[in-house]
Amino acid sequence: MGRVVLAALLALLLGAPSAGAATYIVNRPGDPTPSSDACGFQEPCSFREAVLRANRRSGSDVIVVRPGAYSLDPDPTASALDDMFGDLDIRESVRIFGSGRRSTWISGCAGDRAIEVHRGAVEIRDLRITGCVSQGDGGGIATSAGGTGSLRLVDVRLDHNSAALSGGSVFSGTGFAVFVLRSLIDTGAAGRSGGGISALGRLTVTNSTIDSNASSDRGGNISATGPFLDLSRSTVSSGTARAGGGNLLVGGVVGNRSIERTTLDGGRVGSGASGGAIQVVEASLRIVDSTIAKNRALARGGGVSALFNASVSLADSTVAGNRARFGAGLYGGQGGTISVRSTLLARNFAPSGAATDCFEDVRSLGYNLFRRGCAFNRNSDIRTDQPGLGPLALNGAETKTFALRRASPAIDAGSPRCTPRDQRNRPRRRECDIGAYEFQGPAPRRGS
Repeated sequence: MGRVVLAALLALLLGAPSAGAATYIVNRPGDPTPSSDACGFQEPCSFREAVLRANRRSGSDVIVVRPGAYSLDPDPTASALDDMFGDLDIRESVRIFGSGRRSTWISGCAGDRAIEVHRGAVEIRDLRITGCVSQGDGGGIATSAGGTGSLRLVDVRLDHNSAALSGGSVFSGTGFAVFVLRSLIDTGAAGRSGGGISALGRLTVTNSTIDSNASSDRGGNISATGPFLDLSRSTVSSGTARAGGGNLLVGGVVGNRSIERTTLDGGRVGSGASGGAIQVVEASLRIVDSTIAKNRALARGGGVSALFNASVSLADSTVAGNRARFGAGLYGGQGGTISVRSTLLARNFAPSGAATDCFEDVRSLGYNLFRRGCAFNRNSDIRTDQPGLGPLALNGAETKTFALRRASPAIDAGSPRCTPRDQRNRPRRRECDIGAYEFQGPAPRRGS
């Protein structure tokens, strides 16, 4: 397919590029010394040559990458000509389209990350970045210090990348907004925070899976310390962090941060740390229609830990199967508070027994179901040893939930202020159920 035809097809499917934008077809393997004749009509073009060409032009050029494996050569001189070696330095707005994350990938990154974005609006689609290593931040992709712009990752996979500092696969500075859509970020590692993603600015993650990343400090899968976080319809699982927030660290004083219709499960933190799934420090976080399950902290807060004036609210959510010494479900301590409404706490385990579901400052806003350890005294709260939960499973959706069995006391016992749809996007009945899962079908009779 020729360059003109490809450009026309991209314009039809993805919206026409800005006036005067150019399209470059990457069809040259390896990372040869850039040629001044490369990327012309019917001329071979390497990945680096396409980026260098796009950097010379203002506007949003398009780079189309043919199927294959692309490697990057190291800088033999450590000179100022950084654009010619090592990571691909993007200095202008550009859209990069691979041919599918199973058929187009960057590997062999020569002891460096794959891409550094210095400024502009950058979009990367249908591409895999694997096995890259950074001695600084961002093992796969990083934004530069002091730069401004946006980074959109759509249908990409970043795996087995690592950073000596933060952001095992992705690092973004304060001047960048990062959007992750329908992507997989897994098996990354960071010497500091954010084994998968570390974001100092705005972060939006939608319909994505962030899995099995590790941090030597906090935020095993994600570290979000910027003023805005929107995590929705996603799975964040099996993250490990030595100092807290096995799956997610949320920090920062002022901002708007929310988790919706998301499952956070299987997170782990080290000895003495808190927040097996989520650790919130000096920040506010809203959690709704979500499941926090099977996470573990050896100290406090197997599910959620709110510390140092942090404020966390949970509504229409399920916190189950988590483990910790104190507050296996929820821990609000050292000035942190957690408020819960229409939330189901069950199957959490603490060896201390009395502090199973809650520990310290966890407050009821009504319509919660719990077992023990919570100082809830509202008439609408239910204390029971029989929550009537099924196993953690997909239950016909893209994220896992605990189904309610027919005899569950959570059915029709939720808040009248519940969300119109549950975590699985199923409609809630007129009388809502407690938790992230809405029982479908006619409401059962009590005692049946």
